[in-house]
Formats: sequence, structure tokens, C-alpha cells
Amino acid sequence: MKVKTVRIGIVDIFSASHLIPNHPKCSNLHGHDYRIEVILEGNLQNNGMVLDFGVARNKIREVLSLLDHAHLNDIIQEIPTAENIAIFIAERLSRIFSSYGLKVCLVRVWETDKYWAEVVPT
Repeated sequence: MKVKTVRIGIVDIFSASHLIPNHPKCSNLHGHDYRIEVILEGNLQNNGMVLDFGVARNKIREVLSLLDHAHLNDIIQEIPTAENIAIFIAERLSRIFSSYGLKVCLVRVWETDKYWAEVVPT
């Protein structure tokens, strides 16, 4: 079997505070340790990799550094729900990884161990 297109995944975390205006529970200032999953797709290179995991991780951390230990209401223009955080991250990563010829297939943001939102960029 000749495989050319391959997907790779990276998981990372960041911590931040936020509040959701007019929400019965989340309108109070609180924080989360967010878990982020990113899936990238690209062609297998001659070195047997789509992209070195270390390079991918560093590029993802560049974006997450904008959010880590920040108050998300000050950064994200929309209400900083898990859905809008995923969109924020996906938009920035898509620009970064397109320069490597890679597609961001999925960004999943875990707000807790039980709840997540994901974006599949088009």
C-alpha cells in the first residue's frame, strides 16, 4: 500500500480564566486547565515524517502562549466559550501550518475531563 497523506496529532495544555456573561453558573470569574488536541494532515516527506513533532509542538505552543495564564475575555473577541476558543486556535494554526503545506484537520478544546468542543476548519 502506497500512503502519501498522513495525519499526526499533538496534545498540549494551557491554563486561563474567563467568564461567560449572563450564564447562570459561568458568569462568575473562574479558570480551567484546558487540554488542546490538534490533528494535522500532510504528505509524507522523504524523511518519513509529515512534520517533526517537535516543530509542530513549538508552533502550537506559540499560539497557546497567547492564552496561557491570561484572562480570555481580554483576548477572544467573541464570548470565550470552548467553541470560540477552538475557533481562535484553529484560525491561527491554519495560517501557520499552511506555510508548511499542512492542513489543520481538527482542533479540540477540552474545558474539563467531561466537556469539549471541536472545530474542523474548512
